Amino acid sequence: MKSRMRILKAIQVLSMAVVVTSYGQMTYGAQASQNSTAPLSWAAKKCQLFTRFSLDEAKNNGDLGKAFLARQDQFIQSGCVARIHVCPTSQSELDYANRMSIFMINQGATGSFLPFLCDQG
Repeated sequence: MKSRMRILKAIQVLSMAVVVTSYGQMTYGAQASQNSTAPLSWAAKKCQLFTRFSLDEAKNNGDLGKAFLARQDQFIQSGCVARIHVCPTSQSELDYANRMSIFMINQGATGSFLPFLCDQG
Protein backbone atom coordinates (compact mmCIF):
# COMPACT_ATOMS: atom_id res chain seq x y z
CA MET A 1 0.00 0.00 0.00
CA LYS A 2 2.84 2.39 0.84
CA SER A 3 4.46 1.60 -2.50
CA ARG A 4 1.22 2.42 -4.32
CA MET A 5 0.87 5.67 -2.41
CA ARG A 6 4.45 6.65 -3.30
CA ILE A 7 3.80 5.90 -6.97
CA LEU A 8 0.56 7.91 -6.92
CA LYS A 9 2.33 10.80 -5.14
CA ALA A 10 5.12 10.74 -7.75
CA ILE A 11 2.55 10.80 -10.56
CA GLN A 12 0.76 13.67 -8.82
CA VAL A 13 3.96 15.71 -8.44
CA LEU A 14 4.87 15.19 -12.09
CA SER A 15 1.36 16.06 -13.22
CA MET A 16 1.36 19.35 -11.34
CA ALA A 17 4.19 20.69 -13.50
CA VAL A 18 1.81 20.81 -16.47
CA VAL A 19 0.53 24.19 -15.31
CA VAL A 20 3.91 25.67 -16.10
CA THR A 21 4.22 24.22 -19.60
CA SER A 22 0.68 23.76 -20.87
CA TYR A 23 -0.08 27.43 -21.55
CA GLY A 24 2.79 27.75 -24.01
CA GLN A 25 1.94 24.43 -25.63
CA MET A 26 -1.72 25.36 -26.03
CA THR A 27 -0.81 28.73 -27.55
CA TYR A 28 1.63 27.14 -29.98
CA GLY A 29 -0.89 24.39 -30.79
CA ALA A 30 -3.61 26.93 -31.54
CA GLN A 31 -1.30 28.85 -33.87
CA ALA A 32 -0.26 25.68 -35.68
CA SER A 33 -3.85 24.48 -36.09
CA GLN A 34 -4.75 27.70 -37.90
CA ASN A 35 -2.41 26.65 -40.70
CA SER A 36 -3.62 23.23 -41.89
CA THR A 37 -0.39 22.59 -43.81
CA ALA A 38 1.76 23.12 -40.73
CA PRO A 39 3.25 20.02 -39.13
CA LEU A 40 1.63 18.79 -35.95
CA SER A 41 2.53 20.79 -32.88
CA TRP A 42 4.29 18.93 -30.11
CA ALA A 43 1.09 19.11 -28.00
CA ALA A 44 -0.93 17.54 -30.84
CA LYS A 45 1.72 14.88 -31.48
CA LYS A 46 1.81 13.94 -27.78
CA CYS A 47 -1.96 13.59 -27.79
CA GLN A 48 -1.85 11.46 -30.91
CA LEU A 49 0.78 9.21 -29.32
CA PHE A 50 -1.14 8.99 -26.05
CA THR A 51 -4.31 8.06 -27.92
CA ARG A 52 -2.56 5.36 -29.94
CA PHE A 53 -0.79 3.90 -26.90
CA SER A 54 -3.99 3.98 -24.84
CA LEU A 55 -5.95 2.12 -27.51
CA ASP A 56 -3.23 -0.53 -27.79
CA GLU A 57 -2.88 -0.93 -24.03
CA ALA A 58 -6.61 -0.95 -23.30
CA LYS A 59 -7.07 -3.84 -25.74
CA ASN A 60 -4.57 -5.86 -23.71
CA ASN A 61 -6.13 -5.01 -20.36
CA GLY A 62 -9.82 -5.76 -19.91
CA ASP A 63 -9.71 -4.97 -16.18
CA LEU A 64 -9.91 -1.19 -16.53
CA GLY A 65 -12.97 0.35 -14.93
CA LYS A 66 -15.59 2.25 -16.91
CA ALA A 67 -15.10 5.43 -14.85
CA PHE A 68 -11.33 5.29 -15.39
CA LEU A 69 -11.74 4.84 -19.14
CA ALA A 70 -14.42 7.56 -19.33
CA ARG A 71 -12.13 10.09 -17.60
CA GLN A 72 -9.24 9.15 -19.88
CA ASP A 73 -11.51 9.57 -22.91
CA GLN A 74 -12.48 13.05 -21.68
CA PHE A 75 -8.77 13.91 -21.49
CA ILE A 76 -8.21 12.66 -25.04
CA GLN A 77 -11.32 14.46 -26.38
CA SER A 78 -9.94 17.73 -24.95
CA GLY A 79 -6.89 17.37 -27.18
CA CYS A 80 -4.99 16.16 -24.10
CA VAL A 81 -4.86 19.66 -22.65
CA ALA A 82 -7.68 19.74 -20.08
CA ARG A 83 -6.70 19.04 -16.50
CA ILE A 84 -8.91 16.00 -16.15
CA HIS A 85 -7.69 13.74 -13.38
CA VAL A 86 -7.71 10.05 -14.21
CA CYS A 87 -7.29 8.25 -10.89
CA PRO A 88 -6.21 4.60 -10.90
CA THR A 89 -8.24 2.80 -8.21
CA SER A 90 -7.27 -0.83 -8.88
CA GLN A 91 -3.96 -2.59 -9.36
CA SER A 92 -4.77 -3.10 -13.07
CA GLU A 93 -5.44 0.63 -13.53
CA LEU A 94 -2.25 1.53 -11.65
CA ASP A 95 -0.22 -0.89 -13.80
CA TYR A 96 -1.81 0.58 -16.94
CA ALA A 97 -1.07 4.16 -15.79
CA ASN A 98 2.55 3.22 -15.10
CA ARG A 99 2.95 1.59 -18.54
CA MET A 100 1.38 4.61 -20.25
CA SER A 101 3.70 6.90 -18.29
CA ILE A 102 6.77 4.95 -19.39
CA PHE A 103 5.60 4.87 -23.03
CA MET A 104 5.00 8.61 -23.12
CA ILE A 105 8.20 9.55 -21.31
CA ASN A 106 10.14 7.31 -23.71
CA GLN A 107 8.62 9.34 -26.57
CA GLY A 108 9.84 12.58 -25.00
CA ALA A 109 6.74 13.73 -23.12
CA THR A 110 7.21 14.94 -19.58
CA GLY A 111 5.34 13.36 -16.72
CA SER A 112 3.38 16.58 -16.34
CA PHE A 113 1.58 15.83 -19.60
CA LEU A 114 -0.06 12.73 -18.15
CA PRO A 115 -3.60 12.83 -16.70
CA PHE A 116 -3.00 10.19 -14.03
CA LEU A 117 -3.68 11.95 -10.76
CA CYS A 118 -5.89 11.32 -7.77
CA ASP A 119 -7.55 14.27 -6.07
CA GLN A 120 -6.81 14.61 -2.37
CA GLY A 121 -9.93 14.61 -0.42
